[in-house]
Amino acid sequence: MVEIRDAAADEGVIIAVNDVDPSVPADLRPFVARAQNVGRILFTLDEPAAIATDVVIACGARKDVLGYVTLPTVNEGWEVAFITNAEPVAIGYRVTLAPQAKPVCHKLDPPEPASVPQTKLFRARQAVIAAIGVPTQPLNPVVFPGVMLHEQGIIVYLLAASRDNMVVFGKHFRARTSEDGTQVRELEPMSKGAIELPQDPQLPLGATPVGLTVTQILTDYPMETHVFASLLHRKTVYVGTARGVWKVDGAKITFVKAN
Repeated sequence: MVEIRDAAADEGVIIAVNDVDPSVPADLRPFVARAQNVGRILFTLDEPAAIATDVVIACGARKDVLGYVTLPTVNEGWEVAFITNAEPVAIGYRVTLAPQAKPVCHKLDPPEPASVPQTKLFRARQAVIAAIGVPTQPLNPVVFPGVMLHEQGIIVYLLAASRDNMVVFGKHFRARTSEDGTQVRELEPMSKGAIELPQDPQLPLGATPVGLTVTQILTDYPMETHVFASLLHRKTVYVGTARGVWKVDGAKITFVKAN
């Protein structure tokens, strides 16, 4: 289970390290551990953002809203701040999500200045979006401080959005920016192109589905986006790489068969 809690730093949360299955080859264990950890973070942050987006639309969001940033609250809930096109960075709507409670939409008129952590995260989001140019698929940003992984800078994922009962494995992007979010230091696509599979494929009569199958040529192990897809769609994902076949069941990765 991923643990997300307030850290001493003004902008930080820490995650617990996941256990790696004994089946994973020793040389790949650090990479698999990271994929499991980050996959859970992506799912954990994407879920409240998706809920809050529906809430703020129902709340009558203005046309000047550019996007959102998500931060945990002290009551184990979430605050999703919807940022306007004002400068300096300002919040037009705030959606709070608390355990066992309905989401609450707060319309801020006039918009309120964003906090320092929110400003850094939003600048990082915007910098990476600008760096990739015009995408071929709708993208959902997930942004979090590198301290969550005991790393430098701000981590930005641009996840190709699921649509029409499809499970999307790409084309996702991951990036790292400077600590203030203004400079993109690393940026890479996580697949060679768009990869979409039917969530419920047609099967022969009498066949029983066991999961989805996808190949991965960029790494020898499943990526965090495979973990994210498995958690999001509650599907087992079998990933074929140069090293062999892997099973991704939620946030658990196991090595099934060597090539």
